[in-house]
Amino acid sequence: MKVLEFIKKNISVFNLTSLILFFYSFYLFIFLKQGEYFYYAVVAIIMFFLFLSLSLFFSDYFLNKKIRNRFFKNILEFIILIIITSIIYKIL
Repeated sequence: MKVLEFIKKNISVFNLTSLILFFYSFYLFIFLKQGEYFYYAVVAIIMFFLFLSLSLFFSDYFLNKKIRNRFFKNILEFIILIIITSIIYKIL
């Protein structure tokens, strides 16, 4: 029960997104075969996901130190995540 309370207290948009990206990059890494012709592209995508995951995790840590209101922090993180997603979508 204490674990569930800890998760409810400390979960945020950036933490959830960084965990999803981390496990998705781990999944890609496990099922990647070296002989495939798109091997290096997938490795680059895995590295990008890991970098994005770590940056989201650390930015959540710093936002948590600055903003004490959880609701406002989650709304701000959601807006930042939408902006990051739209920038990545425009680039690709």
